Amino acid sequence: MGNPGLEYCQSFSEVGTGNMVIHDRDDLPRFSSDAPVVSTVRGICDTIVDVQFENRSFCFTGTASYGKRSALADVAEGLGAIVKSSVSKKLDYLVIGALSTPSWIYSTYGRKIEEVKDNRKSGATTVIVHEDDFLESARRAAGLPEPP
Repeated sequence: MGNPGLEYCQSFSEVGTGNMVIHDRDDLPRFSSDAPVVSTVRGICDTIVDVQFENRSFCFTGTASYGKRSALADVAEGLGAIVKSSVSKKLDYLVIGALSTPSWIYSTYGRKIEEVKDNRKSGATTVIVHEDDFLESARRAAGLPEPP
């Protein structure tokens, strides 16, 4: 497992990608990179211990590192879940792909995320799940061993 403090800070900050360079000017370190800065999606996801699959409804959004959203849907269905193409107040889980969208830096989320947030104001209990947490829960639900 990684550094919990670092992971916590990264959950609501931007994460640099590529080669980072430290420049010292006026005794203050400055960072620059030859790659874009991406916003982490963990900051908008709920912190949950375990995702339940059997007879629970799932919807997928964002760009997944696992592959196409249909591949994630296949994983969920294989564990007894019901996959939905849109958000409703009765939706159990909205899974967000691990690769962020640049507009999220400015808290401009996609339609599905905004709809879940609006539905929560009227009592809906949809859980927003990060792709990595979804896949880890799926691995445990399928009884697969932990990766090395």
